[in-house]
Amino acid sequence: MDIFIILLVVAIFGSLVFVHELGHFVAARRNGVEVEEFGLGFPPRAIGKKIGRTLYSINWLPLGGFVKLKGEDSAEAGPGTFNAASFWGKTKILFAGVSMNLLAAYIILVGLCLTGLPPVVQNQFSFGSPTYDQPKQVMVVAVASGSPAERAGLRKSDIILSANGQPLQTEQELIDFTKIHAGQTVAFEVKGEDGNQRTLQTMLRSAGEKQGQLGVTPMQTYKLQYSAIDAVVTAAGLTLQMVWLTLAAFGGLVIGLFTQGQLSDQVAGPVGIVSILANIAYFGVAYVLLFVASISVSLAVLNSLPLPALDGGRWTIIAAQKLTNRKLSDRFEATVHTIGFASLIVLMIVVTFVDISRLNR
Repeated sequence: MDIFIILLVVAIFGSLVFVHELGHFVAARRNGVEVEEFGLGFPPRAIGKKIGRTLYSINWLPLGGFVKLKGEDSAEAGPGTFNAASFWGKTKILFAGVSMNLLAAYIILVGLCLTGLPPVVQNQFSFGSPTYDQPKQVMVVAVASGSPAERAGLRKSDIILSANGQPLQTEQELIDFTKIHAGQTVAFEVKGEDGNQRTLQTMLRSAGEKQGQLGVTPMQTYKLQYSAIDAVVTAAGLTLQMVWLTLAAFGGLVIGLFTQGQLSDQVAGPVGIVSILANIAYFGVAYVLLFVASISVSLAVLNSLPLPALDGGRWTIIAAQKLTNRKLSDRFEATVHTIGFASLIVLMIVVTFVDISRLNR
């Protein structure tokens, strides 16, 4: 894989996790909880400088960051500790990271709505009367080896403008055309990445072949542009829509694991995300930013779930203790979070192996 794409994924995750931890840091300071360390990256520590009561550090593992709150992992309950904060204060601190990730996604989506929003999801939310910053067109996402498309000179990221003079705007129009003209020689008008247009001729495969008559993976692309007010509303609706779809995907992951013993094809780990970004990068900066927004929403949703070791899990335990007026032992609580963290690591390893097996298909 391209080392640039790998570094870009590291930078994206690092930035989004850093934003998440910055939310915890600001909320803790505003609620009177002392932050012992605010780290960029994960230990071992490279450099560090103490300013006031907080150690600011840069660490060798460049994935995100962390905040260490006074008393967070101990029974200490004196002034300035996490345990001394009110229930509402703890709630704000624990969910500040989630809020920051959602805010980051929302800001990205507002920017895209103003400058040109690519298609996000099916039946995506839209408010007002947007205009087309980029018209509907069919882009080549992949070209099969030995296919009529490859022989004709079609390349990844080419735009297929027309076929035998018939304008194309959707993937289905291209698929329908190639099926109707199976086994025939056809001409495609194509625009390359450089903006130059060219005419290509090729003989399509005959009807009934599994590989498809042309041998490309097409994708409809376009960009919508909104006014300022419409952009603000549309971005909010899209953020909520992405939250719901992320929850549905996580639910599908859990159901698939427990009922079928397998992962959904829509679930991807680090290796899969690198592969996805490598393909998205061909579409341009707007698509990469849309990818960043979706990852930010995913981090927010994942961390809000009531699972041990996550922000939502920590809050669930605090809320249960407040409702029952009973305090769990520090040892038991630490054990619960350790088991939860270990389970997440195991799940990540499984997803990574699945990602690798998909790449080798």
